[in-house]
Amino acid sequence: MDEKILRLKRHYSIVAHSPDDVELRYGVWNPLSFTLADETKSGHLLRLVTRLDGSLTPAQLAHEENVPRGEVEALIDHLLSLGVLEPEASNSLDHYLDDIVPWRVDSRAHGD
Repeated sequence: MDEKILRLKRHYSIVAHSPDDVELRYGVWNPLSFTLADETKSGHLLRLVTRLDGSLTPAQLAHEENVPRGEVEALIDHLLSLGVLEPEASNSLDHYLDDIVPWRVDSRAHGD
């Protein structure tokens, strides 16, 4: 896998059922939903998904979360196959929001 920086598409909501069970949802009345489950129960899935904000390479994410790089790459490959990741804004509204509205800010960086 190359070191391409990817992010979760802005229109997906992350619904945490547990640290090992995460749902990606888009829409209200007839939502498109993908449920992800870490069958190893390592407790890293939710944190990895929330950190896919376009600021880190897979290697950086693996290092910062103390997770094997292969696991991060496998997660990214799976999310790419679902079509929920993008390298940059894919429409004009998302491009505008990237410049105006902060997106999924890491609370550790702000002392929250």
